[in-house]
Amino acid sequence: MEHASKGGKAKKSDALQLLIEKIVIREPSISVRQLESQLEAYQGIDIIDDIEDGSIWFTNCDSLKEARVSGLKDRLSRAKQKLQSR
Repeated sequence: MEHASKGGKAKKSDALQLLIEKIVIREPSISVRQLESQLEAYQGIDIIDDIEDGSIWFTNCDSLKEARVSGLKDRLSRAKQKLQSR
């Protein structure tokens, strides 16, 4: 019983990852470039505050967070894997 309390917690998806997952559900074969274009379209109207200088600034639980555009490839592949595992 003691060991269970020492275990870590599973990482929860942030708001950007959840948005990417919604996009992948609508368009499962989306590419990274297409995803970046769609996120730019969400700029200012959804959780995306700004995309500039290789960074995506987004709101996550009332705080402003930064994600690198270069990390979109990994986020997209995670979202596609999650969709396939359903």
